[in-house]
Amino acid sequence: MSYLVNPYMVVAGAGATGLLTFSGLNAVDDNGSGQTESYDLTSWTTENDIPKKLNGCNGNGTPTDALLAGGHNDTDGDGYSDLAYSFDGTNWNSVASLLQGKRGLFGGGTSASGMAYAGEASGTNYSDTTEVFDSTSWSSGTSYSDTIRYGNGGGKTSADQIGFMGNDSGSLTGASYRWDNVSWTSSGSVPYVNRNIGGDSNDDCSKACTFGGNTNTNYAATLDDTTWTQENNMATNRNFPSAMYLDDGNMWAWGGLGTVTWTNSGEFLDGSGGTWATATGVLNAAQGYTQGCAS
Repeated sequence: MSYLVNPYMVVAGAGATGLLTFSGLNAVDDNGSGQTESYDLTSWTTENDIPKKLNGCNGNGTPTDALLAGGHNDTDGDGYSDLAYSFDGTNWNSVASLLQGKRGLFGGGTSASGMAYAGEASGTNYSDTTEVFDSTSWSSGTSYSDTIRYGNGGGKTSADQIGFMGNDSGSLTGASYRWDNVSWTSSGSVPYVNRNIGGDSNDDCSKACTFGGNTNTNYAATLDDTTWTQENNMATNRNFPSAMYLDDGNMWAWGGLGTVTWTNSGEFLDGSGGTWATATGVLNAAQGYTQGCAS
């Protein structure tokens, strides 16, 4: 891979391996998709599918070690899935099931450590319950600071997680909370409120980004510790895109439901206060309601 092909790649950071996006909805799989694609910052490659077609699950990690949990697939009558899978860079492998099936939940991690929290469960439209993954099993954790669903966030372990925005007991919220392995604390408020957003963060969740959503579908914001800043608008409307925080200079939005249909395009923000640029390449499957991660 030559950096001369894609000049902006030189700011991606030492050791960066690219991006990963998975699950969701598309024109063919309109109730749940197992589609998984990896990106080397030039082109997307279709990877092996998730064994279960899902949307509304959580997910995070790296392109070679990711964790997803929950979700739903209306075709299969699977309204609240308790399934969880880890990705090893080639295959998705079943891991221990959640204690409670959920969709529209937050969290993610790796095969070694992760978290699943908030979301919607059977008989409960808005949840604050949390589960912690230790590579072998899920156990109950400290409740999230809000009862909420269909927001997003970041975090690659059970020690560091961040969640923000979503549908809060019938209304939209811009609230943001960070887990530091001790407690959930406020990390400020996003300048606009939304649901169906794309979201991601750096490893310790001190910086994050959120793009698109159900309303204000081209809005963007970034977090620096406890301060959220509204950024320039994206060029494309994106309802529930994959968002990836690669580093301070590269925050990405891929796919999502555009003004009319699903999109397979992407764009990246070159740092807080920067401008959006069109990304090289296209997704092999135009889809949204996806999860994404970067490393």
